[in-house]
Amino acid sequence: MPHWRQAGATYFVTFRLSDSLPQSKLDQLARIKFEWEHNNPAPRSHAVLEKWARLEFEWTEHCLDKSYEACELVDNSCALELINAMHHFDDKRYELDCYVVMPNHAHAILRPLDETVTSLEDILGSWKSFSAKRINCLLNQDGV
Repeated sequence: MPHWRQAGATYFVTFRLSDSLPQSKLDQLARIKFEWEHNNPAPRSHAVLEKWARLEFEWTEHCLDKSYEACELVDNSCALELINAMHHFDDKRYELDCYVVMPNHAHAILRPLDETVTSLEDILGSWKSFSAKRINCLLNQDGV
């Protein structure tokens, strides 16, 4: 489903490490989506789109829970860098309700305080950028 925004809304977000889903799994998801779209031609009702969103979410979560690749967030120091980034602007740019950090991804519930100033994408981008730089320093590696 396309991302949607609603003034004053609270969002549930999932974001993952770049290597958390191998290319083979991303390719498999693309094939599943292609088949689903073929079997559910446009125009699609809201209920049909919700069904796809749930299927995609559950499939992705199942794959993420397999913990492919490096899983840097299993290291407490790395996870703490992400947690610190998430709390940095809490109650200033957003309200961070709760979160969970998994070995290769994280979930959070948050409400931007003023999306005309700081969008949800800006918030998530700052969390990912800041924590990635700090984690890469901890692990003596390059990358984003």
